[in-house]
Amino acid sequence: MQQKYSSNLILNKEVETLLNHAILVSNKLYSLTKESNYFEATFRFIEQNKSTALLAGLQKSNTLRLANVPSSLIERENQLKQNLLSIQEKISSSTSKLSSAENKLQQIFKQQQEVLQKNLDSIQSVLFEQYPDYYRLFYGNNVISIAQVQSHLDKNKVILDFALSDSLLITYVIRKDDATLTTKKLPAGFNNSIERLLQLIRFVNTDNSKADFQSFTQLSYRIYEFLFADIEEQLQGKELLIVPDGILSYLPFDVLLTQKVNLERPDYRKLPYFIRTHVSSTLNSAAIYFSYSQNKKRNYGQIVAFAPDYSFLEGQAASNNNPFSLMPLNHVNQELESISNAFDAKIYKGNQATKENFLSSAKQASVLHLAMHAVLNDEDPFLSQLVFAPKEQEFNSSLFLVSDLFGMTLSADLAVLSACNSGNGKLNKGEGILSLSTGFQYAGVPSIIMTHWDVNDKFSAELMSNFYANLAQGMAKNNALHEAKLKIINQENALYSHPYYWAGFTLIGNETAIVAGKSKFGNSLEFIIPLLILAFLFLRKKQIQNG
Repeated sequence: MQQKYSSNLILNKEVETLLNHAILVSNKLYSLTKESNYFEATFRFIEQNKSTALLAGLQKSNTLRLANVPSSLIERENQLKQNLLSIQEKISSSTSKLSSAENKLQQIFKQQQEVLQKNLDSIQSVLFEQYPDYYRLFYGNNVISIAQVQSHLDKNKVILDFALSDSLLITYVIRKDDATLTTKKLPAGFNNSIERLLQLIRFVNTDNSKADFQSFTQLSYRIYEFLFADIEEQLQGKELLIVPDGILSYLPFDVLLTQKVNLERPDYRKLPYFIRTHVSSTLNSAAIYFSYSQNKKRNYGQIVAFAPDYSFLEGQAASNNNPFSLMPLNHVNQELESISNAFDAKIYKGNQATKENFLSSAKQASVLHLAMHAVLNDEDPFLSQLVFAPKEQEFNSSLFLVSDLFGMTLSADLAVLSACNSGNGKLNKGEGILSLSTGFQYAGVPSIIMTHWDVNDKFSAELMSNFYANLAQGMAKNNALHEAKLKIINQENALYSHPYYWAGFTLIGNETAIVAGKSKFGNSLEFIIPLLILAFLFLRKKQIQNG
């Protein structure tokens, strides 16, 4: 019998507070001593905090079922982890010069640490042997060292790992051959500035266009200058893998401006966007990226697309049958046509795009394309939902919980969610966004493309058409999305260069080229190349005979 678990488990606010304090203490000790062990410890605490923040949401989700794991065992494991973390913080917060009494206290702490670790190891051995699914989920390399990151990192890539506290921004820049840490105080009203920028790019206000344009250009440059100006030189010529934190999880870095702008008339097409000089993608954490995104077996299956039309919602305001006020997607057929033009695809649309068809066909897909709404939940991230076509127009039958992904095994290289609704729109810690991608990654999908806001579906279809065309030419996912966005920005109508139309899309996870069923272009080459070889041999034979 499967058992549900409530929210009174280990990865709670107390542990989050301990980890945040450990980050600040370790970072402060590094700034004072410049010792490498504190440099490394700060990064490990940051990574642990990001990984466990997502796992906390998973563990406390009232809908998640962890098969047959006794609650008493989980509670004991949780208590040991909490006690161990507290002891580790006391040990790491000590300075290198200690009095005799302090040395004795340190020895006591280390002895307690050894006992706690031994007890925890014993419980984890039981979990590993008797409950392997649970063990893989919660102990699947959720922490990684800087040296391990560098050993896997390509020379043309750089990891930017941000950590936000109430008053500080900590930034790690990790390249193949070096790594740096910078710490700076947050400017007054930093969160408010991010929220205001997000308001400006999530909507197009034609009634106040000039004032909004000026506010956007000033804010986006100011935020760029704070986040990137002092590390820009380290980023030149590199593809960026950005690990955001807190409210930065909502920020599409592509919209930031790398130079001051003095335009009298609003023209979004002429702006020096970050995307013009940097190719970037987002990671949940470095540990999750290298654990789940890189170890991928090749998959030559089909692209499988789902596109409910939500026609049954037409004319319905918020109600029991449309509680999230979702709108029909009128341009979804253009999106599906672009996929079919580039790749062999199995398409479920309209009433066929059901949760049941997803469950039966998703496991064999090479790419999952979900042209549908998602309802994100930051309060309980793993209650975020995908909205498929309902059965007999019963809305609740269309909902698929993100937590259910953790019980699936998928072989896809990429999942694309091309239309999104952010639910109540509350800006919290970004976990609603990250939980969706993490769910797919734990299920075996190394990368996901999704949107930060409810994107105009006409431009969503256009951008996706360009994206799949780029993929079919063999581009890496990050470059394919990068070029698709630039095509929207550079079109003739300057209004449509507004970030609302293109900046909502983000790639989370593995950025390399897809390992999909061959594109139609690739399939045609299978026939063309042999014909060219035969033609060459025939002409060569003729030349020899005539010679």
